[in-house]
Amino acid sequence: MTMKKVLFISIIYFFLTGCASQKKTSALVDDKIRDCPEVMIDNRMPQIIDENSELNVPPGKYYIYKGERHEIAEFDTAWINRNCDVEVQVVY
Repeated sequence: MTMKKVLFISIIYFFLTGCASQKKTSALVDDKIRDCPEVMIDNRMPQIIDENSELNVPPGKYYIYKGERHEIAEFDTAWINRNCDVEVQVVY
């Protein structure tokens, strides 16, 4: 191979791998996460709610993202609906 061919192939390789890695990175837009979570948990466990209590009841649905629980409000849900295929796991 000539030096020009090696240089051309190297440039194309780095360009293509650079573009692929950009798609995998997460982004924050308006303090909302734009990245695909691993799974959505739909917690259908029965709960006893005391109406007189000042404790907040945790939401029944949330995401697992990078191995940790994150609330749905932390994500750009419109972006996720367009770009991700998130598995929903129902727990009882």
